[in-house]
Amino acid sequence: MQPHPGGASRLLSAERAGQILRTVRPAILVELERNRIALDLLGDVRRFDDQLVAINERIVEAVLATGTTVTDIHGIGPLGAAIILGHTGDIARFRSSGHYARYNGSAPIAASSGPNLGGR
Repeated sequence: MQPHPGGASRLLSAERAGQILRTVRPAILVELERNRIALDLLGDVRRFDDQLVAINERIVEAVLATGTTVTDIHGIGPLGAAIILGHTGDIARFRSSGHYARYNGSAPIAASSGPNLGGR
């Protein structure tokens, strides 16, 4: 497998990038500036990582505050539940579970081909 420029993996964490940058010893002005730019970018990545963690924590808190049981469904975590709840809005606007199933596209529909009936 070909190494990537600089020898770092494409799946580079902010921590690993910081370790690599600490080993760089710029010798000329251009290299020094490249190192400064890389450190600025690394600071941005760390800030974005922190923001993602904070957003995920807020999503978990918001979903828990709703008291929803949608997360009891296998494979539905807080983010999936937030998407479902956000898209659905006030569940009381649906007269029945059938109305909601039709709204979200999960209602079974009759399908037929000639004399063969399916989807029941």
